[in-house]
Amino acid sequence: MSPDGDARDGTLDGNDAAFVMSIVEDGQLVRVTARGDVDVESVTAFHDGLRTAVAGGSAAVRIDLAQVTFLGSEGIRTLVLLHESAAAQGTRITVSDASPIVRRVLTLTESDWLLGD
Repeated sequence: MSPDGDARDGTLDGNDAAFVMSIVEDGQLVRVTARGDVDVESVTAFHDGLRTAVAGGSAAVRIDLAQVTFLGSEGIRTLVLLHESAAAQGTRITVSDASPIVRRVLTLTESDWLLGD
């Protein structure tokens, strides 16, 4: 990771060692994969990584949360706000895969419209 936190072609580690995010560009698609807990300690890294993924102006960003073991309210808020700002610039954001706990949390908070699978 570069000193300015650009994770476009690599891995972004949050302060919490259990959280890891990777971002890979594939033409007009950006694939984001997160692993571990998205909680108060890692949400800044989660937010920054997703902002980086959207900033490139790709047509779509797919977020794989299959290996996320906890998704706190800060993480849900990040997904919803990022979805809104990305849509304004013409980028489609979807959660393409979700662990059972992420799927349950998104359903309980009526945010399951983010699921694209």
